[in-house]
Amino acid sequence: MKNQCPYCSEPIGIASRLKYCFISTHFSIRCPHCGKTIRPLKNPLSFQRCFYAGALTAFASFWAFIYLIKDHFWQAVLFAACMSLLLTIAIAIITIRNIEFTKDK
Repeated sequence: MKNQCPYCSEPIGIASRLKYCFISTHFSIRCPHCGKTIRPLKNPLSFQRCFYAGALTAFASFWAFIYLIKDHFWQAVLFAACMSLLLTIAIAIITIRNIEFTKDK
């Protein structure tokens, strides 16, 4: 039932699901197949958990680079930024794959 329209049971495309990475789940969209309004059931991942995971990843990767690889501040900042970007991409993929749609009121 994930990623399907609750009215027509057709799969919702990735372009329609990507809108929820940029806007909140409080907004509804139209099904590209039947034209009825649908919205996500809830956020697949909580914002608080994602925020803490991002902060922990940036902090841990920065200090791991400093202690284990090389004692250079700007290279460690760049490494932490790259690790945070990878985590952001992973969170976006998990969110897009786990959105469940429901009928709009």
